[in-house]
Amino acid sequence: MSAADKITYPDQLRHTLHGHTGPVNTVRYNHTYKYCLSGGSDKTIRLWNPVTGALVKGYEGSRMEVLGLDIAPDNATFTSCGQEKDLYLWDVPTGHILRKFSGHYGRINTVRFSGSVQPGVRNSGSSVILSGSFDSKVMIWDVRSQNRAPIQTLQEGRDSVTSIEVPPLSSAEGGGGLGQVVVGGVDGTVRTYDVRMGKMVEDVIAAPVTSIVLSPTTPRETILVASLDSKVRLMDRSNGQMLNTFGGPDNPTPSRATFENTSYRSKVAFGYGERSVLAGDEKGGLWVWDIVSAKTVTPDQEPRKVHEKVITWIEHHPTRADEMLTASADGTIKVWESKKE
Repeated sequence: MSAADKITYPDQLRHTLHGHTGPVNTVRYNHTYKYCLSGGSDKTIRLWNPVTGALVKGYEGSRMEVLGLDIAPDNATFTSCGQEKDLYLWDVPTGHILRKFSGHYGRINTVRFSGSVQPGVRNSGSSVILSGSFDSKVMIWDVRSQNRAPIQTLQEGRDSVTSIEVPPLSSAEGGGGLGQVVVGGVDGTVRTYDVRMGKMVEDVIAAPVTSIVLSPTTPRETILVASLDSKVRLMDRSNGQMLNTFGGPDNPTPSRATFENTSYRSKVAFGYGERSVLAGDEKGGLWVWDIVSAKTVTPDQEPRKVHEKVITWIEHHPTRADEMLTASADGTIKVWESKKE
């Protein structure tokens, strides 16, 4: 294999971000990709500069642990959710809570703005937020509306909702508004809603789904699905076909080590250029698989221990091959970079 063909990933530690006093449950880049926002079990939200490792701002006001975050496409606001059953909209510069949305009857695990941003594509922002809860419902909220009730509720789920993705509108759909919504849940199902057409398609995974991630380049075609049977599946969204499987007892390393994820939500990621799949296990190990062969590409084909406890989140930089973030229940966020030649 030539150097050009070799699959690489950011494997050099640049910074360890300390500040949270408990597990870090989520971390996301903003849409300039120059900052990242984290939320933890210590009820705080923190804005970081991953290049310098500096804490830029802290946001306090949540009464219970923060489980999910998303940043508006214009970077002016962000939304958070967690154990307290309410959804918050925050002003980034001031740290003020602009609105609170109530309606769920259980903790809210995940939250997303509609109008996903693609690298290099200008987006003026979105007024629609989606939240997924332990109560098995997805609620859709209009930020501009004076009505405090959700504008729509998706309630086909039979167990806790763990992950939501919103593909960008296709050229055929055009205009603004909400098109498709993809939902993963503990009932072992990935549901795709066509909100405009009023249709829903189910793909049964047969294991609790903890994370779904759309392909950065073909979000309407390909998706990663992580589940508590210690597997990550690459699936064709058009027909539900499984294209590849990573991890699980049937895919051990040379030392017979196997990827284990049976108890915790752990968000996975596509590697840069979608040549690899990245996931964290419950012992703090980082796994990187070749997306075609499903073989591990870490040194000696073994997972690398990068955290002291379960890795809760992996976020690869959307436009650069040389940076990614990992977050963990050990209370830290780590910024990784590629080895400089």
